[in-house]
Amino acid sequence: MNEKIKDLIKERMIELTNIALKTKNEKLAKRYIDIVIHYKNKNKVKIPNEIKNSFCKKCHIPWIPGKTVKIRKMKGYILYICLKCGYKKRITTKSLKKG
Repeated sequence: MNEKIKDLIKERMIELTNIALKTKNEKLAKRYIDIVIHYKNKNKVKIPNEIKNSFCKKCHIPWIPGKTVKIRKMKGYILYICLKCGYKKRITTKSLKKG
């Protein structure tokens, strides 16, 4: 696939995610994230890092702190807990020591 097309798809994915985070309608926001996932699967494009941690991978609801996600800071990682389906995602905060 052409790099220009991949860049356009990634821009569209970012745009859709930003719209999903701003909208107040939960069903519409979920639909926007579903379209992002569809673009990823159909065109074999990775989801950009800017938006990778902005929605639940299980139920595709955009994560809005306090409304759809609970964020806990633990020792060595940050824990995101989806309030809709209970999905938990860990993001490490410390760099791993090698050797």
